[in-house]
Amino acid sequence: MVDDGTAGLIAFTTALTCAVVLVPLAAVFRVPRGWRRGVMAAYVVGMGGVWAAMVWNFADAARATNPWEVRAALREAKELFEANLIAGFLANGLITVRR
Repeated sequence: MVDDGTAGLIAFTTALTCAVVLVPLAAVFRVPRGWRRGVMAAYVVGMGGVWAAMVWNFADAARATNPWEVRAALREAKELFEANLIAGFLANGLITVRR
């Protein structure tokens, strides 16, 4: 994570994403069986998909040679990272929903 390059950036954002995804992942097993458990499981899978897209965009930015392409890929990766953080915080609200 102390690398200044793309690998360090991917490691740092992945570590933060993993910390945020722990809450909904733990909630999958804490909520009673039924629709809430299915929603939390889908939520975790969705957050994993957003993380994969984020890493893909970081790697795409590292491969790009045109500065505009680099900037666009980094902007998309940043937006996906922010979406994952917001989704993690919203998961706290989803956990408290009662019947």
